[in-house]
Amino acid sequence: MRTKKWSEIKRRAPVPEELRKAAEAEMRAEIREYNLAETLGINQSAVLKLERAEDMSISRLAQAIAALGGEIQISQTFDDVNVPIKLGKPKAAQTHANAS
Repeated sequence: MRTKKWSEIKRRAPVPEELRKAAEAEMRAEIREYNLAETLGINQSAVLKLERAEDMSISRLAQAIAALGGEIQISQTFDDVNVPIKLGKPKAAQTHANAS
């Protein structure tokens, strides 16, 4: 039996779908973290801390969501009656809106 070169094996071996998807997700996450860090004016390690935080202020969460192009909505429910709570625009969103 002939010994194969690693380059031959690597070229022929298909990349498992799960690994390919994981690599793509990781790349998207890094791009998203970079964009979020840039928008919030913080570094990527600070973004990671935000993502892993067990507790954060609503204003900080609203800033992060606004930086991603979203909007935070909070409501209160009493006896099956849902009442939205109005929040001011996050500072990052105000700054961004004023720049346009």
